[in-house]
Amino acid sequence: MRIVPLHTHMPRLNIYLPDPVYTLASRWRDSSNLSEICARAIKDELDAAEAHRNPDAISRVLRPASQIEQRLRKVFGLADAIVIDGEPDPTELRDQLGLAAARYLDRNISDGALIAVAGGRQMWCVIRNLSPRRVRTKITALGLHHADPVLLHVHPNTLATLLWLLYSPRSEAHVIGTGRTPDLWSAQLPQEPAPTYFVISSCSSFDMNSSFAHLLGEEATTVLRRAQTFGDFAYIFFDSAGKEIKIPFGEPSMRLPAPLMQYLSKRKDARTILVAGGQEKLDSMRITLQMRLCNTVVTDIESATRLLE
Repeated sequence: MRIVPLHTHMPRLNIYLPDPVYTLASRWRDSSNLSEICARAIKDELDAAEAHRNPDAISRVLRPASQIEQRLRKVFGLADAIVIDGEPDPTELRDQLGLAAARYLDRNISDGALIAVAGGRQMWCVIRNLSPRRVRTKITALGLHHADPVLLHVHPNTLATLLWLLYSPRSEAHVIGTGRTPDLWSAQLPQEPAPTYFVISSCSSFDMNSSFAHLLGEEATTVLRRAQTFGDFAYIFFDSAGKEIKIPFGEPSMRLPAPLMQYLSKRKDARTILVAGGQEKLDSMRITLQMRLCNTVVTDIESATRLLE
């Protein structure tokens, strides 16, 4: 460790820097103001601490699980369940679920987190509600192709890039189609004492006429149609009986296999998160939960009640 004295309007402040950081700081000493850099970092950390001490933030953390949240956890073997009083309008419900999921991630993501994010309108609502953070994370985009020509803003590459901007400069993002995606996700991930691995996606029923089907391409959609595909979660497709349907994914693509998702869902240090609600997603939600592809659900009270019927 090296000590770097910083001169500010306060009395002299001695900052302890690890040797590699000290070496880096020495190279930039003449062109960078270390006092300003440290002041910004300290301000960010203290502002975040103050924000998390406000009454709303404290109440969200301390609020005990509701009865219906406890029932969802018990019936489906979940690690977490967040149930909100949602609006009947699908667009408004999507926004509300996105805000609830973003608050959940804000509370749980910290340095060292590994995050995988799928695409879709619901995921767009999650990402745009997240708070900027100076955290060290590794972000993986789940999906296929470089972009969605119809819905550019909901493509996983767009969402992973936005997430990186929120968490930069200490985070890194691995988007689809920029060379070989690093093999970050496997069953050999080290065990951690707290939630560290996050996979977040919505689910949907399969529609041959949707923009998602057009993005998959004719070969994949033909296979899905013949197999009587019902829906998907995080690009894992299934029929109405909960049987996985494997399709030829064209390159470039990145997805986590169903066995890996089921394995992660059993781990205490992983959160495989389903964010969905509303009548049109109810059956896909039920199959996703029954297949044990997720261990956390963010939904509305009407959908939760129907799931428990």
